[in-house]
Amino acid sequence: MSAETAAAEAAAPAGAGSRVARDATPDALASALTSERSLLEELSDTLERQRDAIADDDLDTVESTVHGVHRLLVTLEEARRGRRTLIGMLTGDASTPLHDLDGALGPAGMTEALGRARNDLVSAAEDVSEELELNRRVLETALAANDELVRTLFGSGDGDGDCTYERDADGSSPGTSGGMIIDQHA
Repeated sequence: MSAETAAAEAAAPAGAGSRVARDATPDALASALTSERSLLEELSDTLERQRDAIADDDLDTVESTVHGVHRLLVTLEEARRGRRTLIGMLTGDASTPLHDLDGALGPAGMTEALGRARNDLVSAAEDVSEELELNRRVLETALAANDELVRTLFGSGDGDGDCTYERDADGSSPGTSGGMIIDQHA
C-alpha cells in the first residue's frame, strides 16, 4: 500500500477503518516508508534542478521548481499522515519516532524490510536537508549579488559610496556647463 493510499484511508469515514486496521502490517509500513522515500528523492532532484536554474538565470525553470517543491511538500505531508496512522495502529502511539520502531514493534514486528525502508527514508531525508541548505546558500549569494548590482547601477543611496561618475566641486556632473542644449537641426 502506498503512503498516499494510507493517508487517504486515514481520512476516510469511520466505517472504512477496518480496512486500514487490516492493512496495518509491518510490510504496509515498509511500503509507506518506501513511497515517502521516493517523494524525498524527487524533492532532492527538484532542488538540484532549481539550483541549476538559478546558476543559469533560467527564471521559468526556477518558477517551475518552486511550484514543484510546493506540490511535493503537500504530497509529503499526506504521506507522513499515512505513516503516522500506520505507526499508531502498529505501536499504539502514532507519534513514535522512526528510530524507536525497533523497541515499539519488537523483534517480530521490526522486519528486515521495514528496517531497510526506515534507514533508506532517514538517509533520503538527510540528503534533502543537505540540498535545502545548499539551495539556501545559493539563493542568499544570488540575492546578495543582485543587491550589489542594483547598488552599483543606481548608486549606494548613502551619498558616500562609489559612484559611476564623480561630481565636480559645485555638485554638477563633470563635463556639463549647466547650459541648455539646443537642437540646431530643426
